[in-house]
Amino acid sequence: MARYLPLLLALALLAPARPAAASDCELQQQRGGDSKDKPGTQADETPRWKWWKHADSRRELSLTDPQSKKIDEIWEGTAPKLRATWQELEKQQEILDKLIKENTADVSVVSQQVEKVEKLRAEHTAMRTVMIYRMHLLLTPEQRVKVDAMRAKADADRKRQDEERKRQGKDNR
Repeated sequence: MARYLPLLLALALLAPARPAAASDCELQQQRGGDSKDKPGTQADETPRWKWWKHADSRRELSLTDPQSKKIDEIWEGTAPKLRATWQELEKQQEILDKLIKENTADVSVVSQQVEKVEKLRAEHTAMRTVMIYRMHLLLTPEQRVKVDAMRAKADADRKRQDEERKRQGKDNR
């Protein structure tokens, strides 16, 4: 299992990644519309890039229709639970933040809230990791290598874009 950890991490990061090659329109279509029209999503939330459905990545990975379908079934079966857990985690985190900011709660109350938040975080992370591992099992070794390369490129693109935004922010001051 330890030897697969780098690959699992790469896959974990790939599932929510937004590729530079995909347009906003394609991303919205894959997600099912505009995120600001959906309850429980933020308008500025990055749409989830369904790489297993995107024509370019499917071609690059030589992903078959059955692989794509099965990966999508895994995603669709897990995503609602992930969203619900994440929303509850955010809610409980806000409560914890408020308790700490007010600086009036008993230590035991804060401790209980920390345990609640961390339990939800662990549950969310475990669920997501298992989902990604299930997807990973459907890929061939060659596809996994290609996924790693795609992930590295997406990370580099995102890092470059973040640095560009930071520079632009400094220039506007």
